[in-house]
Amino acid sequence: MMNRHQYVSLWLEEALASEPAAPEPRAPIPATADVVIVGGGFTGLWTAIRLRDREPDCRVCVVEAVYCGYGASGRNGGIAGTSWAKFPALERLYGRQAALDVGNAIERCLRELPELCEREGIDAELRFEGGAWVATNAAQLGAWQEVVSALEAAGHAHFRPLSAEEARELTGSRTVLGGVATDVEATLHPGRLARGLRRVAIERGVTVCEDARMLGLDGRSPVEVRTSRGVVRADRVVLATNAWAAGLRPLRPHLFVTSSDIVATAPLPPESLTGGLGRGVALDDSRRMILYWRSTPSGRIVFGKGGGWMSIGNRVDRRFTGESGLRDQVESRLRFLYPELLGTPVQYSWNGPIDYSITGLPYFGPLHPGRDDVLVGVGYSGMGVVQTMLGGKILAGLALGQADELTALPLTRRWERRLPPEPLRSVGAPIVREAIRRKEMMEDAGAAPDRLTRLVAGLDPTASPNQA
Repeated sequence: MMNRHQYVSLWLEEALASEPAAPEPRAPIPATADVVIVGGGFTGLWTAIRLRDREPDCRVCVVEAVYCGYGASGRNGGIAGTSWAKFPALERLYGRQAALDVGNAIERCLRELPELCEREGIDAELRFEGGAWVATNAAQLGAWQEVVSALEAAGHAHFRPLSAEEARELTGSRTVLGGVATDVEATLHPGRLARGLRRVAIERGVTVCEDARMLGLDGRSPVEVRTSRGVVRADRVVLATNAWAAGLRPLRPHLFVTSSDIVATAPLPPESLTGGLGRGVALDDSRRMILYWRSTPSGRIVFGKGGGWMSIGNRVDRRFTGESGLRDQVESRLRFLYPELLGTPVQYSWNGPIDYSITGLPYFGPLHPGRDDVLVGVGYSGMGVVQTMLGGKILAGLALGQADELTALPLTRRWERRLPPEPLRSVGAPIVREAIRRKEMMEDAGAAPDRLTRLVAGLDPTASPNQA
């Protein structure tokens, strides 16, 4: 039986506590379906909902190993942003017009979210107050300039510059030195969004089978999906398991798994949360192991840091679930930005696995080249709250064989570049990660990193979380 009482995150603790205490009857595994979706997070649920909206007679079954929202969808920072900060990478890979098409498609999804939540009765604590990309040490100043220049050259003015004083007012931190801001960003409660999408999917007629871990896939259209609770056969299968898919052989050369680690403070009085931070503005900085933070309507500061544990062989092991083993590191950066909160206790910590791709961009398409019966959505690289909405639209179209402007986007092209092979990757990744951490800590202290540290940190083959 699934363990709803296992601690995973603040978000899931709050979301599950608001649901009926009596367990629902488990939906039986159907013998057949038109589309089986493996994974009950944002990608899987958005895909299921879009399938039923497009084809009301489509028999859709979601199988989830634990419960809906258990994975990255219930563990992220709750920041709903666009991908305009990745515009230079999109333009280099796909050309200017295709890059604009991707950016606009993601932005449209974000703008749809408030109306969708209102229409479906999902109380996701959505606050559409914009966001800021800032410098938290002198070495980060100007990190956004390539992005701003590329967007301006393409005729898209997404970011506006912030002076040091404006950035400090927006963030409430005297440590911040400058940045850029956007009105098109939001914060939300990801646990309540995930559980709300589960309800909407069931209301649409989707069969949602939780506590059903996938054990294997066999055959070709129909594909046999073997789970811990039975077997279901379907013409199309969509794998929507995020980092848990990164170990699959066709995906392994292009993805690596790392953790993102988060802490949440005790609720603060309103007078302690000034400026944009108190309104719910989404904030992040410009380091490789990105810092990101926001407040909640209850007055907590939720503060996260990327680049935590490095997986061995892309396996998601026990380090990636529950209270963060890197809590002290994350908390030290919170105190670095807000020393006045030294006496404010951290009440929660958690982490989760990130499926980081070689380009920092996701992929939606066949798991195996030349086969359209098993599809996958993967590689969000820590930017999936809104991008999964687009992924659900694309995957639904692909599963139904319906070509449109979204299935034509270049995110349906498989990555061409590869990461270093094993065992070099698993051996080298922690060394490079430690060099990056050392470099960033020295920059936070105002010191110049030594040559060796810079050299090893520069071996990182992947794109940065913001500017790719």
